[in-house]
Amino acid sequence: MRAAILLAGLVLALPACGPGDDGGPAEDWPLRVDAPGVLGYVSMPVGPDDLAASLDRVLAWRPDGLSGDGSFALVLLDEYVHGSPFAVAVPVDDEDAFRASLLASPNVTAGARDAWIFTLPRGNALAQAIQVARSMAGANSPQDILAALGEEPTIAWSMQLAHHDGRAVLAPSYEAGLTVARVLDEVGGLRAADGPLVLSFDAKRMHLAYKQEIDGLVQQVRGMLLNVQMAGLGGMLAAGMRGAEVPELDLPVPGPALWALLEMVGPDEVEGLQVELHGLDVGAWVDQFARSVSDGPDVMRDEVSAALDPVLHVRLRTTWIEGSPRAALLAGVRPAPELPDAVSFAFEPVSFPAALAEWARPLVELTMGEGAPAERLIAEMTELLAPCEGTVLVGKEEGARALVLALQPGRELDVDGFAEVLGLFAHTLDLDDEGLGGPRPWDGAVPPEGAVPAGRYWTHDGAFVLTLDDCGAAGLDGLLGELRDVLGGGAARGPFLSVRQEVPNGLLRAGFYARGRELVLEQDVPVQR
Repeated sequence: MRAAILLAGLVLALPACGPGDDGGPAEDWPLRVDAPGVLGYVSMPVGPDDLAASLDRVLAWRPDGLSGDGSFALVLLDEYVHGSPFAVAVPVDDEDAFRASLLASPNVTAGARDAWIFTLPRGNALAQAIQVARSMAGANSPQDILAALGEEPTIAWSMQLAHHDGRAVLAPSYEAGLTVARVLDEVGGLRAADGPLVLSFDAKRMHLAYKQEIDGLVQQVRGMLLNVQMAGLGGMLAAGMRGAEVPELDLPVPGPALWALLEMVGPDEVEGLQVELHGLDVGAWVDQFARSVSDGPDVMRDEVSAALDPVLHVRLRTTWIEGSPRAALLAGVRPAPELPDAVSFAFEPVSFPAALAEWARPLVELTMGEGAPAERLIAEMTELLAPCEGTVLVGKEEGARALVLALQPGRELDVDGFAEVLGLFAHTLDLDDEGLGGPRPWDGAVPPEGAVPAGRYWTHDGAFVLTLDDCGAAGLDGLLGELRDVLGGGAARGPFLSVRQEVPNGLLRAGFYARGRELVLEQDVPVQR
């Protein structure tokens, strides 16, 4: 837990260069590495000058002799194994100049056998991140965290210097340096001088290494969400200082329902998590951050835009443990068509309905209670989805939306049953369920000329159609035609959930892919300038 917070602090203070090879396969960047005691890594391709300035900002030491070959690597370590939560590896072409810069720094002291003691001045970025990590590790309340943040003790630690494959490695020990060398060899992309910003976390190892801290934090969050009274940090502090009653936090859904939704995500069952960003120049943004904060949000927005390419490409990869409801859900999806101005989703009609109902178990049990009532609702949800062929389109025609669902031959959809289940969930989530029970059938197999009012449904040519807005007949005919083309075109290749949407500054594209137990999000985001 503390290592993750330290990593976040380091990432905020270090720059990365611009876009890399957009077409590189995701498997070039391993989600998890075999080296012992490694909890993750960060790859930040960055020029020597920017890297030197950033290390000066983070470690209060400006190195010399840096090379433009290779990326800056930050390796996240299990501090119970290696004695420190991180190690760094920087490309160098002049080892003597690099060592001389260590000797010349007033914040670095030479120790025995190439050990170097770094002392952080008060108020620097890494010192503040360490304080946050320490305070969270031992805090019982938000007030404890803020009290610890008010302290500014001297922070110092020892790092061992080694060299490996054109890199200077600063690690907490000789053994940790060998571990970092294994990571550099295993993650081939770290040798590239250009490329994306990559952050990869071994979530399974992190949970094992910091099980007590993580479980404690989870229980605190769960306890707060299940309580009737909720409070924001500022409100809690203000109330505590005045001795007043703690105010409620305005949540979008009730606390117990929010916890159920978090359980459906299954964060405790994640094995690995990786973020890959192309087209983001973190350095250009970080260097202007102080001025942006002082000059106001408009400047901040301009600086963020200036640090981005016209299109930001994002790849997010997540792997869940085998046998989890999330893994079963991924096993039931299949590639969907990519259509303009539409959201498309496809699933395997045999296995997906049961997997979806089981995935929703936390919300079902909150709604119905554990035991027989919940089991009956899960079985009912599975049966309701049974007529579906497996392709869903939410299409848009001149601002009007309609949902089109392919059905198996001769099957009908139980709309009233769906409305009843949705109404139950809406009540649990404290949502406005007006209209959920009110879609009405349309008289006739095909829509008439003119607009079809919102909330009408009918079955036509093997598809269930539900108008979400007032829709024109021509647009609906076009959606039905697209669905017929999809069903007649054989198996689609690509994401199981696809979004293509024209936006004022370009084309927004997103696709969710399933690779066994791995979920991959690929997204192109046009930048607003």
